[in-house]
Amino acid sequence: MGIFSRFRRNVDKVKNKETMEAVVAACLLVGFADGSIEKAELQKMEGVINNTPALAAFKGKPIKDTIARFQGILEEDFGLGKRRMLKEISQIAENDETCEEIMYMTIAIAKSDGEIEPEEITVLIELAKLLNQDLKDYGITVA
Repeated sequence: MGIFSRFRRNVDKVKNKETMEAVVAACLLVGFADGSIEKAELQKMEGVINNTPALAAFKGKPIKDTIARFQGILEEDFGLGKRRMLKEISQIAENDETCEEIMYMTIAIAKSDGEIEPEEITVLIELAKLLNQDLKDYGITVA
């Protein structure tokens, strides 16, 4: 394998790691919207992320480790943690396909406990704005 092939593979891995971290950050923000994250939300998040083909290289432990790290940041100081999560998410905001995927995933997390809470809607609105998405495209109307 040539040097350019290895370089390209490494660049792709870095991009996918940024995507994985953005996905985890967005999902956790929705999960923590009401002040704490429920077990059902964590389980749904892990399942959704582990079944995303673009993140297959991180399946299992790397995803669990990132979830635990970001969860700790949010639990320590939610305001500061939210700022850091939004920064992670903004790094992939130029990729429309990834932004759409994140919106679908975060909506799935929000619905995982049976209904989308008003606090979760607020976070979804913020994420949609950051990712240049319209919640109406995902079947969510906001009054």
